[in-house]
Amino acid sequence: DILYLLKRKRASPPRQDNMLIDSFNIFSKTGTVLYSHSPAQASSDSSRSGSGSIPLPPTDALNQFIDTILLENRHVKDRICSLRVGTSSSSSSKSMICEWDERPNRDWVCVVFYKEILRDKIHPYVKPLMVQGLREYSVFHDAVV
Repeated sequence: DILYLLKRKRASPPRQDNMLIDSFNIFSKTGTVLYSHSPAQASSDSSRSGSGSIPLPPTDALNQFIDTILLENRHVKDRICSLRVGTSSSSSSKSMICEWDERPNRDWVCVVFYKEILRDKIHPYVKPLMVQGLREYSVFHDAVV
């Protein structure tokens, strides 16, 4: 009985409030989403068997980033900013940190979103994560294409 409970506990999807990074996205400046991972999305996708669909990034945060930063060609120090995501009412909007890095020779952008409250804890780790993610995706892309 205890072994059954332990296995069941391990198999349960992670809770969204325990996630450090809300989403990790790589897309081209032409608008194609090349890679997207969201832990909350992954746990909901794993509960659906055989869906076969490609998960899309959280659209509110990503659209706001594209509209306010990329399309307006804003120059933001250290490529990090805070975005208010959701509706204008304080109960349903949340403040997210957005960090990004670009691969100019490929025209790719890597964007990571996480909760503002975690900024001091995970900020030092996000830049190396994005650099490595872009590097590994580049290897994958070159092998496939």
